[in-house]
Amino acid sequence: MHSIYLSVSTLLICFCTTYAAFIGTDHAAINQKRHDHSNHTHAGLAHMHHNQTTLDRECAKIRELTALTDLVNNATKLQELETKDHLSAAQVAELKDKASNATTKLTTLKANSTLVADCAVVDAKLRLEEQCAHIARLTALTDLVNNATKLSELETKKNLTAEEIAKLKEKAANATVRLTEMEKNTTLVDSCASLKASRSYSTATFTAAVAAVATGNGAVLGVARNSVATITGSVMLAILFAVLL
Repeated sequence: MHSIYLSVSTLLICFCTTYAAFIGTDHAAINQKRHDHSNHTHAGLAHMHHNQTTLDRECAKIRELTALTDLVNNATKLQELETKDHLSAAQVAELKDKASNATTKLTTLKANSTLVADCAVVDAKLRLEEQCAHIARLTALTDLVNNATKLSELETKKNLTAEEIAKLKEKAANATVRLTEMEKNTTLVDSCASLKASRSYSTATFTAAVAAVATGNGAVLGVARNSVATITGSVMLAILFAVLL
């Protein structure tokens, strides 16, 4: 009987040892694959970011060179700048010389049709963001002045005088006119709404974030990282418990 117990014990020990070794090896292999995949994903994202940054720099350079050449070729604007900044004749001559060099560089850059097309998209996005931000500022100003409670709180907090309040209301009146004018452009309004929605928290991305936590998927986690960062601590704990249980 003792020998039977001994044999069973021995078999159990051997089985546990073998299984533990197998599991350890399997987990090591899985972790290595995850690590390799994560590195590959990060490398890919870094490459994309580098390309995007390079394009942004080139587009910014084109905008800078274009602004300089446009300024020098516009006698009225150049005269206004000369008067405003008290430029000397030598400084104006230097500016024109820089504009001449800028024209040469600009011609070279614009010879790349792919770059020109890509920058057209980048510049359009920048203009849209600027317009949407302007609408947001105008809306905030008009909302403030139209909210007696908020206006009173600001007046108290900033110790505003009656004159300053009057100026603020005047600015708000001008803002209302400008806002009404801008909001007539329904395409702009719709585009700003879409832009705002794209920056809002996405349910689909939230699901991807949970999947990333559950599977350790580096690619999904990379995509969802920004959304995960917006989750509150209590929600994240709930997610983790749901995943782990």
